[in-house]
Amino acid sequence: MKTLSKLQQLSFIIRREFLAISTSYAVLLVLMGGIFVYGLLYNYMYAPNIVTDVPVAVVDNSHSELSRDFIRWLDATPQAEIYSQAMDYHEAKEWMKEGKVQGILYLPHDFEKRVFRGDEAVFSLYATTDAFLYFEALQGASSRVMLAINDKYRSDEAVFLPPQGLLAVAMAKPIHVEGTALYNYTEGYGSYLIPAVMMIIIFQTLLMVIGMVTGEEHSNRGIRAYTPFGYGWGVAIRIVAGKTSVYCALYAIFAFFLLGLLPHFFSIPNIGNGLYIVLLLIPYLMATSFLGLAASRYFTDSEAPLLMIAFFSVGLIFLSGVSYPMELMLGIAINPIYMFDFPKQDIVADTYTFRKAKGVKRAGSHDTQVADGTIRYHKVKSGDTLSRIAKLRGVSVSTLCKLNRIKPTTTLRIGQVLRCS
Repeated sequence: MKTLSKLQQLSFIIRREFLAISTSYAVLLVLMGGIFVYGLLYNYMYAPNIVTDVPVAVVDNSHSELSRDFIRWLDATPQAEIYSQAMDYHEAKEWMKEGKVQGILYLPHDFEKRVFRGDEAVFSLYATTDAFLYFEALQGASSRVMLAINDKYRSDEAVFLPPQGLLAVAMAKPIHVEGTALYNYTEGYGSYLIPAVMMIIIFQTLLMVIGMVTGEEHSNRGIRAYTPFGYGWGVAIRIVAGKTSVYCALYAIFAFFLLGLLPHFFSIPNIGNGLYIVLLLIPYLMATSFLGLAASRYFTDSEAPLLMIAFFSVGLIFLSGVSYPMELMLGIAINPIYMFDFPKQDIVADTYTFRKAKGVKRAGSHDTQVADGTIRYHKVKSGDTLSRIAKLRGVSVSTLCKLNRIKPTTTLRIGQVLRCS
């Protein structure tokens, strides 16, 4: 038998792998279903990730200048577009059933009176819940309009306040809220989700293809075709390199479809710089191919990879690089009764310091004892006294009184939470 050169061996491996893929109906079905069907399906589902100009019907029972301002400002938002004002709620509901509008804004008769009186403004918003996109858009737009109206009329109401109230309003500070968005909310949820889903599709289908091809090769003894090449690390490297080049070449085309054509066709914004995507995909496809070839050692038939994907899909999703942001991971779970005295509507202490420490939760107990250096609390039970609690916690009565701002003669209530350290 003629001995092939190393380059000819590599060419033989590549041709044979292409032939195995192109002649296997199961592999072609996975590629067609996983790449094209799922790729189109997910993009189609999240195509309306940015909702604008949602038609809204208005039922204005207030008929006031303020309600007209509210309607006009809502119509000016990019999320909503006033379709028309209905005579009553039933007419607006019929418009929604006919598909003419996606939401209904209902303003009660006392809308303006409540705002000028300083009470909480009341308005009702109804919207269809197609993926909750319409509802979220209308709810956000109406809330921002209400805040704008509050800012406009709040200063006018100040003339009715006494001097002390006017000073309190002038010195009031807004609540500081910090949030971490999982995606660019100005461009829609799809801009966050779609790229990750496309990468998962590439990862899982590539593993399935490799497993099915090598499983079939193992079951029909096709691996013996490489026996004339001999044995050794050099032959193994050429086999792995040949197979990997086939998979990377095929999935370079599929990746262009999933990460290039589909986002462009469905207008998914900011999917990334093209050069950066290519630089990411080169090690991504190679690493996935190496992982699939290493795992294929244990595939004895073409059905085994399907079971692997079915049983380990959650773990494979995390291996593909999609995980939960660390900044949103929860810290130590804290029972609110340790911080707030709900019956008296008061806080237990002025400041709180919680440190990570190994704690022991005793079964049937209402308190938690943790390592030294952390704050400890005690929930008062029937028969508890200050002296008994102090002895149990290893502190003095005066320390308990100082920590909880009480007197030695204070009567304890069952359920009251006392700070002990």
